[in-house]
Amino acid sequence: WAAERDDIDAAQLLLARNPRVNLQDRQGVTALIAAARRGSIEVVRALLARKANPNIADFTGRTALSHALRNNRQTIASLLRAAGGKE
Repeated sequence: WAAERDDIDAAQLLLARNPRVNLQDRQGVTALIAAARRGSIEVVRALLARKANPNIADFTGRTALSHALRNNRQTIASLLRAAGGKE
């Protein structure tokens, strides 16, 4: 929810509780995918700092990097690549 809303304050509060950052919803979307798709740079940074896996794909086969590139989020794409993200 925080990732989809670009709400870094809510994201940091949730991350402080040490959640399982790689959980997927019914469509296979992780918080990192949602943040990358939305363009939430600070949320992406926070999730990567908590070791979110940039290579988990949703049920369409797209990773966070794939979504970032598809939505022209170049800064996020660079962050994901630096974290080992693949398309």
